[in-house]
Amino acid sequence: MAFVTHDPSQLEVGKAVRKELWDKTKDNEDDLDSRVSALEASGQKIVIINDDIVNLAQYANGNALEGLVVYEAPLDLSLITAEITVSTAGTSGTVEADVRTGPNRTTLSSVFSTRPSVDFSAGDDAVSTNQVFAVTDIDEGELIVFDILTLQQAMGRLQVKILAEPR
Repeated sequence: MAFVTHDPSQLEVGKAVRKELWDKTKDNEDDLDSRVSALEASGQKIVIINDDIVNLAQYANGNALEGLVVYEAPLDLSLITAEITVSTAGTSGTVEADVRTGPNRTTLSSVFSTRPSVDFSAGDDAVSTNQVFAVTDIDEGELIVFDILTLQQAMGRLQVKILAEPR
């Protein structure tokens, strides 16, 4: 439905108000309400993770860190951003992260075709730019799980940001 302008002849002083004028006014109001609702929804970003993970050097023995953050989707979502930033680079190796989703912890699968990673040679404050989503739609009630698969040797702080929007 689109906005419809009123015919000026229907608004003349002294002329009886007709049902069709009220119908147009109601339809225009309905159209406006639907556009405002859509606009409000499009501006919402849902922060799944936006945190620093510190003291990672103690885990530099190569073990994966699974389930660091577990989030249950409160509504149907579309992932829009997933990146890692190495604030304090390590001395060798690559940090690689994954985001998995599914209805429960036993049936999780990665949302990436290429997972975010940062090599130590990128230095401090290096942001992952290689990630490619394979899946962006997350259904209400599904779990979103953040994992670190590999770490840089002796690395410090890692910043993680995962954002979504309602769909």
